Amino acid sequence: MNAEEFNSEFLKYKDVAYRYAAQLLRDRTSAEDATQDLYEKLWRRRFFIRSAQFRSLVLVSIRNICLDEL
Repeated sequence: MNAEEFNSEFLKYKDVAYRYAAQLLRDRTSAEDATQDLYEKLWRRRFFIRSAQFRSLVLVSIRNICLDEL
């Protein structure tokens, strides 16, 4: 997945990831930080990501980031 494809896919699901993080963490600032961490981690692995499973990857990853924070 190239940079343009990655950014367009991430923009589709960033709000979903943020809302899920806010629900888990019960703090908006922490949810914003978790979403930013998610973007950074996925960006580094963008060449290994397939767009067909991107939504699932985003949700599982944001959950794991939130659990690590808790």
